[in-house]
Amino acid sequence: MTTATRPARSRAQRRIGDTRWGKALAVTLALTTVTAVLFLGYLRVSWTVAATSDGAAEALQARDMLAGNWLLHGWMIGDVSFYTTELPEYVLVELIRPFGVGVIHVAAAATYTLLVLAAYWLARGRAVGRAGLVRGVLAAVIMLAPQLGYGAFVLLLSPDHVGTQVPLLIGWLLLDLAPRRWWVPTLLCLLLAWVQFADRAAVLTAVLPLMVVGAVTAVRAALRRRSARGEPAGGYELALIGAAVVSVGLSWAAARLLAAAGGFAAHPFPLTFAPLSLLWTHARLTGWGVLELYGANFADVTGRVGVTFAALHVVGLTLATAALAVALFRFLRPARAEGAGLVDSVLAVAIVANLISYLLSIDPGTMLGTGYEAREIAAVLPLGAVLAGRIFGPALRWPGIRTPWGSEAKATVRSISTVFWFSAVFLVIAGYGSAFGYAAAQAPRPGEYSVLADWLAAHGLRYGLGGGPSANVITVDSGGQVAVEPTEVRMGRVGALLYQSSAAAFDPRRHDARFLVTQLPAVGPARPAETTAPYPAVLATFGPAARTYRFDGYTVLVWNVNLLTRLRE
Repeated sequence: MTTATRPARSRAQRRIGDTRWGKALAVTLALTTVTAVLFLGYLRVSWTVAATSDGAAEALQARDMLAGNWLLHGWMIGDVSFYTTELPEYVLVELIRPFGVGVIHVAAAATYTLLVLAAYWLARGRAVGRAGLVRGVLAAVIMLAPQLGYGAFVLLLSPDHVGTQVPLLIGWLLLDLAPRRWWVPTLLCLLLAWVQFADRAAVLTAVLPLMVVGAVTAVRAALRRRSARGEPAGGYELALIGAAVVSVGLSWAAARLLAAAGGFAAHPFPLTFAPLSLLWTHARLTGWGVLELYGANFADVTGRVGVTFAALHVVGLTLATAALAVALFRFLRPARAEGAGLVDSVLAVAIVANLISYLLSIDPGTMLGTGYEAREIAAVLPLGAVLAGRIFGPALRWPGIRTPWGSEAKATVRSISTVFWFSAVFLVIAGYGSAFGYAAAQAPRPGEYSVLADWLAAHGLRYGLGGGPSANVITVDSGGQVAVEPTEVRMGRVGALLYQSSAAAFDPRRHDARFLVTQLPAVGPARPAETTAPYPAVLATFGPAARTYRFDGYTVLVWNVNLLTRLRE
């Protein structure tokens, strides 16, 4: 090499380096912009639905943790804690913004944004370039625009198992991209235990599918006696099964350690099956819930815009359903089991397990006809979208068709086919984008109890009692200026409701409760009104009130004594 040629090569190397840095910078800016647009859009959509007691409880727990109660000592939560999934996100949000109902909406928007991005990357998988982009975009578009009303309520408001899918999708991405090494099952075991500690529904949507797919794949590999690099046939799949089993034990042990350390207590996880006579009704409600999750439900949709967007979302649901059928077929056919990807099979089995368990449980009928319990099958949306991207994404790269004619005719037909298919894809993407923009442009809905909270604060009523767990929403709607603790009636007396609440909140040595709010209205879309304390029970527990106020449909009773000293034990 001569001296004269060295500067030219050096300049070429610099140009290559500059190109790489420029490409990396462009990708980073594009990803940042897309993330910001999604987050702001989902934040707007979230505000179209009023906050509920589930999200309010998470916000209150996060505030208590920031006050130093990191183990949530004294708290009685529901059957799912979200302690290691959604709750840390609430803590981070409350670190950067004031406590209030906005915390719930910001956390919900952040969760769904992360879910869409995780679905994009998992659908992309090992594909690169345009092929990977098409696969990822297809999955993201199917999830892009939650349906206004019930759809936004389930996907963009409360924890409700939506956030559980974020770490699980990351785990499946690890399983998809990482080499078949011992450390992959180890990391997956720890991640599954982490998620199960927060949401035991992950046993059905992650642990069981991984065990089933691993067992079937291992058996088939053993029968074929095929092994890469001389390892035992199916050894990697057996390691995945072991990781899934061990994760259950780790989660159980962590829960016992938390209880021994004085942490929160949880209600038992419901395992009640529905009677056979209700299976047809539950099947209908299950289908109704799936339509809601995919934004394709025409019930209660009015106007041309709503009907058009619902019809457009049928495309996404159809692709997801077809992708599920293809993935199951590839997994179940014994002749060519290698045609089924491990991750594709896990996702498909997870969808089936989630739907069947929901169908057979009492959940569909809990809020009969409201769709509220569709949150229990929230995993069906991201998993179906990812399958659609992974299975049908590659087909979109070759929109042309073959013909028996000459080369010129082939080129013409191929060009026409290309224009047709890409026009159809563009229209679908544009339609989903329009639905997203339309939903984000809707006026925000005020807090269900914001007016009442302002009224209580204006009258100097800072600490009191309310009916049902929705009392938490009043506290959050007030931004912490007013605290209303939940109560229930037992044997004709008013007592503390230890559900999504802390025992410390009812300690008369710490707090002085002077009022009771009754006749609370419905919470959330089509939620039945909370059972309020009847006046005979109130009178028997607290005696006659010193003052009575009636405001905007509420009755506020005020006493001159601390009501916490008279609550039924």
